[in-house]
Amino acid sequence: MMRRLAGSLSILVAAIAALALAPACGGKQADPEQPGEGQTSRGADDGEDGGEEVGESEGGEQEAGEDEGEEGIEEGATEEGPPAAVTFVLKNSHDLELAFNMDYGWQPSLFAYTGKPPRAVSILMFPKFCTESCEASTEERCPVCEQPEKASDVLAAQKMEKVAPGEELEVPWDGQVFVYEKTRGANKARCECHRTEPAPEGTYTVKACGLRLTTTAEERSRLQCVEGEMTLPAEEPLRVELDFGAPAMPGAKKTKKKKKR
Repeated sequence: MMRRLAGSLSILVAAIAALALAPACGGKQADPEQPGEGQTSRGADDGEDGGEEVGESEGGEQEAGEDEGEEGIEEGATEEGPPAAVTFVLKNSHDLELAFNMDYGWQPSLFAYTGKPPRAVSILMFPKFCTESCEASTEERCPVCEQPEKASDVLAAQKMEKVAPGEELEVPWDGQVFVYEKTRGANKARCECHRTEPAPEGTYTVKACGLRLTTTAEERSRLQCVEGEMTLPAEEPLRVELDFGAPAMPGAKKTKKKKKR
């Protein structure tokens, strides 16, 4: 009897020992509702890798955005300067093309003066043809500008600024006038050079002259001049509109009527 009891106790002790050792050897059973250790580990690794990839892609987008921003800044870096002191608006409101001869620059075609002719005092808003600044070097101060001699060559070399019917052309001016003085260049050549200074205060008559070009030999190109007005100095930039409408037709010669006796 005692032997059987001892045997039963030894079997019970062995079973209890086996149950106690089971967690240490086989480990805890996986919860079906939660991932196992292997799954958790893989998920963590995937999350780290995925985070790095997402970070890289987001970083790439940010870098691209930064590059685009830098390009935008670089493009915007070429900002326009302050507006011109005066902008002359040459408007062609006629149905024929308007042209300005640029062989000698704007000075012969666009000028201004104070007072009334013949006592008018003019200003040079643009430089004379073939002249340089007095600040230029001795070698460059007296330029030599060769001009064609034949009439056909002159016509071929003409430079025209054209304004189509209904269009307009803007000519900016910085408010500085050109003042000329005598000077010497290379090889003691004599010429004129210019300096600039602000235009004198006053009310100016502005005059612009353009050509109505013709395409037939029967008609000649006609010079058309219009006038405007500006007052200097001005607190804000000025816009002076010079409207070239239909040119005035040449009037017929008037015949004097004989007085009746």
